[in-house]
Amino acid sequence: MNKIMITERIEQLGGIKSLSEETPVPLTVSEIEQFEGILNSLLPDDYKYFLSNYGKSSFVKEVKFHPYTNDAEYIHSAEIGLPNFKFYGSQVSYFYGLNTDNNNFNIINKFNIYANRLPKDFLPIADDGLGNQICLSLSKEKFNWIYWWDHENEWDEEDYLDDTGHEMSEEVKFQNVYLIAKSFTEFIEKLQIVE
Repeated sequence: MNKIMITERIEQLGGIKSLSEETPVPLTVSEIEQFEGILNSLLPDDYKYFLSNYGKSSFVKEVKFHPYTNDAEYIHSAEIGLPNFKFYGSQVSYFYGLNTDNNNFNIINKFNIYANRLPKDFLPIADDGLGNQICLSLSKEKFNWIYWWDHENEWDEEDYLDDTGHEMSEEVKFQNVYLIAKSFTEFIEKLQIVE
C-alpha cells in the first residue's frame, strides 16, 4: 500500500469533507484496534490508513465506480429458474466512521444491521446514496477485496428454499454482489469524478 498514492488520488478527486463537521473525523489508533476487536479480525492496512486520516466522510465532488464485470459473483444456472442481474456502476455517497452521533454513519451500527444480510466476512464501509453497500471482504481468501452489494436484489433463505427446494449455500449469497476492486487502494485508484 502506498499511503502517499491514496492521499494524492483523493486530492485528484477533489478532496474529502466531513459529513457534519468542517473537517473529516478520523479514527484514533485505539478506536481502530477496538473496532478490530469487535470484528474479531484485523483490517487491511490501506483501509486503516483511510480511517485514521478521514473516517466518517464523503468526497467533495461526486465520484463513481464500475465493477470488474457486470455479472454478480454468483450466477444462477438456467435450470434453477431464478433471475441473474447486471450492475454497471454507482457512486460513493459517504464512508462510515466510529465517532459519530448519527447511527446512519456509524460503522459498528452498519456492521450489526447487515450482519445476516451480507455474505459472511463482509464489512459495509460506505453507502452509494441509494441504500446499496460498498463492502470490504475480511475473508482469508479475498481479504481486502471491495464489493458492491445490491439491496434491491437481496436474497432470502426461506424464499430460496421455497423457490428451489434447496438450502441456500454461502456461494449463492453472492448473487447480488459485484467485485469492484481487489484492494481498498485499488478502489480509491479506480474512482472517477462524475462529469
